[in-house]
Amino acid sequence: MDEIMRKIIIVMVIVIVFIIYYKLDYNRYFVFNNDKTKVFTIWKRNNHHSYLIPGKYISPFVPDSNYIVIKNQIINVIFNPKEDSVDYIIGLYPKEILLKDKNIKVYKNIDSILFKYGYLKEIKPNGKRIYNNKKDSLIDDLDYKLIDIKRIYGVKIFEKGEL
Repeated sequence: MDEIMRKIIIVMVIVIVFIIYYKLDYNRYFVFNNDKTKVFTIWKRNNHHSYLIPGKYISPFVPDSNYIVIKNQIINVIFNPKEDSVDYIIGLYPKEILLKDKNIKVYKNIDSILFKYGYLKEIKPNGKRIYNNKKDSLIDDLDYKLIDIKRIYGVKIFEKGEL
């Protein structure tokens, strides 16, 4: 009976450690395009840094290549951009970029993306943005997602109809 009790306690300790790890450090969010053919992973760590990793990343270990490290911020993503030969365009402020996947283009802010696609005409010296009235909204024209990872718990992915 003593041997069985020890095995049960060992199994319970392993399960508790796994649950604690899962709750504290395994927060993964998979962001898909509208037709679910492209995906990337946001791994929100408990040290206020997050990993943005192309594809569906489920390993419990930190990736050694092909990732972007970011702090808590807003991320803009355009899947299947019209004029580019990339899978998606990301607007964010990276802390570290180590990408071997060349199907991703990173911009430092959404304004650069809006200029590129003709939605933003100019930015005045006082910071006022002048938009191109001939274009519909970025959300209506493109497979666009706005992702808020600044939240204490979780990640909020805003899609068409929520903005």
